Amino acid sequence: MIEPTMHHDYFAEKSFSHDWTSTHIPKWQRLFKAIKNRDLEILEIGSFEGLSAVFFLSFFKRSKICCVDTFAGSKEHVTSGSEYEADMSSVESRFDKNLAPFGSRLEKLKGLSIEILPKLRREGRTFGLVYVDGDHQAASSFADASLAWQILETGGIMILDDYVWMPDRPAADRPQAGIDAFLGSIEGQFEELRRGYQIIIRKTPSQARLAGSDLFGSRPQEIMTGGAVELTLAGRLRAALKKFGKR
Repeated sequence: MIEPTMHHDYFAEKSFSHDWTSTHIPKWQRLFKAIKNRDLEILEIGSFEGLSAVFFLSFFKRSKICCVDTFAGSKEHVTSGSEYEADMSSVESRFDKNLAPFGSRLEKLKGLSIEILPKLRREGRTFGLVYVDGDHQAASSFADASLAWQILETGGIMILDDYVWMPDRPAADRPQAGIDAFLGSIEGQFEELRRGYQIIIRKTPSQARLAGSDLFGSRPQEIMTGGAVELTLAGRLRAALKKFGKR
């Protein structure tokens, strides 16, 4: 087990095997200072052992969080010898234990984001803060961000994680091209608050509607076929992948 590299007060008596999050906390604290006392509904896509969820619930003391995860891990978590390799058999139980003290402030939804997010939309759910940190495939990053955008409140904030993760990997196997395609699809509908390892944006008032905003609703599994995205906005993703094709 490891201890997060900073902010031990948030993580006392918690158990984590990896820490990919705590280095972002100082930036989040500064950026979110003005809204820390709001009644905030948070959506997290990709929770792993709950480190970021613990921070959000501790920092935003009047918040609730909806955590979406398969708890099966991504390719890098189950590849032997990977620096991200993890014992996925214990990840979910560690998440449950770490978040147990927060009681009803936590809503855990186990399953695929491409199935759960459209369901949340059909239920009329909206969120003031969305953290996109799911599967690292470009197609998955694009789909998660696009689906989550539909249920992000106007004025709400979205954190897009891992923008420059593993730059030597093929473009299809990392988030950057997917994030670029997503941002291109919502041009004029957001304010960029921060750009670095994470991109953080605020949804601005707009009459424009995200192109293809209903295309995930009935058959979400169709958004991926053989590693490609099969949707109206697929052209944006293909263009972004082509841009990074030789990198």
